[in-house]
Amino acid sequence: GGIPLSPLQPQAVTVIGLGSAGCRMLAAVNDAVDRVDPDPAFSSVAIDSRAQDLERLAPAGATSIHLEPPTTLFTKDRAEAGYLDESVELPPGGGTARQRALGRYYVDNAENVDSVVNGLAEVLDEGSEQLEDPSDTHHVWLLSSLGGGTGSGLVPLIAGLVDALSVYVGSTVIG
Repeated sequence: GGIPLSPLQPQAVTVIGLGSAGCRMLAAVNDAVDRVDPDPAFSSVAIDSRAQDLERLAPAGATSIHLEPPTTLFTKDRAEAGYLDESVELPPGGGTARQRALGRYYVDNAENVDSVVNGLAEVLDEGSEQLEDPSDTHHVWLLSSLGGGTGSGLVPLIAGLVDALSVYVGSTVIG
């Protein structure tokens, strides 16, 4: 007897891989889900700031969101954003060069924020459409390492965006 330690099984799950390590973890999760019990209520999203890593690491079937280097407004935004000091530089070829503040900035700027919000909203909405009953749960899992720049810089921001979007699509955020 006793009370179960885990909540009820979710009826829909979206797993989001952030950065190169998060995309690698996402690929492993996708492989396990496909191997054990493919489920139409399972969706995945890969988000990275290096196009070649995203293309190489994102699992087949995942929605991929490439974060373009936000070059147009960088100098202006660096002067205004309290978290972008003079040491933060945009590396040639994309990526963050292990700069967490830059990982955050890849979404927290006027050039990229709309595409990220719209991409996440679409995937979360599709996942919530799989729910048979409004009281069913749609869990969202975020995967990232803390050793690089893109994923570790994005985790708090993406968690906040998913939480804000969950009001509209009925998701439960799990980190």
